[in-house]
Amino acid sequence: MLTLGAGDTGSLMLPPEGSDHAGQVDPLFNFINGVTVFFFVLIIVIMVFFALKYRRTPTRTKADVSSNHNTGLELAWSLPPLVICIYIFYAGFTGYLDIVTVPDNAYQINVHAQKWKWSFEYPNGYTSGYLHVPAGRPVVLRLSSIDVLHSMYIPDFRVKKDVVPGRYNTLWFQTEGATESADAPLLVGDALNAYIRGELTKEVEGQRANNADASGGKSVQDEVEAKFAKLKPNQFEEYARHQQEEIAAKTGRQIFCAEYCGTDHSMMLSKVIVHEKGWLPPRPIKGTPWQEGRKTFMANCTGCHKLTEDGLVRSVAAPDFSKGIFGKDEKMSDGSTVKIDEAYIHESIADPQAKIVAGYPKPSPMPAFGFAPSQIDELVSFLKSPFNEPE
Repeated sequence: MLTLGAGDTGSLMLPPEGSDHAGQVDPLFNFINGVTVFFFVLIIVIMVFFALKYRRTPTRTKADVSSNHNTGLELAWSLPPLVICIYIFYAGFTGYLDIVTVPDNAYQINVHAQKWKWSFEYPNGYTSGYLHVPAGRPVVLRLSSIDVLHSMYIPDFRVKKDVVPGRYNTLWFQTEGATESADAPLLVGDALNAYIRGELTKEVEGQRANNADASGGKSVQDEVEAKFAKLKPNQFEEYARHQQEEIAAKTGRQIFCAEYCGTDHSMMLSKVIVHEKGWLPPRPIKGTPWQEGRKTFMANCTGCHKLTEDGLVRSVAAPDFSKGIFGKDEKMSDGSTVKIDEAYIHESIADPQAKIVAGYPKPSPMPAFGFAPSQIDELVSFLKSPFNEPE
């Protein structure tokens, strides 16, 4: 049985086997490598032997007369390579057909790629930054790009497919082993409260690292407790799921973008978390407009815009939101000055090229995401007060 444990180290030439495709890809890969090494060594040995045997010596100054035709020798160096090439073609072509032919009972997940994040949407509307899949069932990913060309690459599953703007591509796989701690019980009670306070402490300290005036005279502990007291019931469940995901992701399979897509291409990473057979995604947690705006922002915008001190060094030039933006006056690239209000935020999300802040690239690298009107309203609600949900 395939497993997804941290100790699964794979082989010298290949990463760990994570999906059923490995049973077709790996033997052919190893066979081609073996054939290549065999003939490389054979040719070098024969070449060195002939170079020594027929080298020029004081007694041999002219090349020996040799036959210009030998049917047996010509058949010997032609027929075996022909048979080998036919086998490689047959094994490669049949394997390719299996990899591109999606089974009828495959579980579909929509994958959205953008600079520089992956987002995974499940049939019931649940979304995550990690790819959650059930074991023992074919999974098909429907790939789409919001901005530029990307490439979904999961080495352990032996799958890779370009993600092209304006087009849907698909790739599928099936894995049999669950990720360690993927279905561990969610934190509850005091354990959950302690975890939430820890996360809030990181958030508050990150805000203060970016903005020395963010404390307002409160200690970190006081601010954490104030934020904790304002949490809604649905936010406790969100934190519990987040903690479970972070634990499982440590031993999950790595996802890369394999197509250079801009300055932060190397940071476009995620993990595959495999659950036990029969797993279904949790119901989506619907929160307040501010909470939904925060989820949309974290899923789509943090690849470029900085909100808190998260340890990531972004090389792209994008406005920094870590000190707040609402109510400030900003100078635009055309020389005008604009007050950052609800209308400006709405316009900038719907049409990123409408007004560009001075000092940032023109045209703006920000894509037009095509958010629904309700999503834009939620983002506006969040960006008005990104650090504290209004009462």
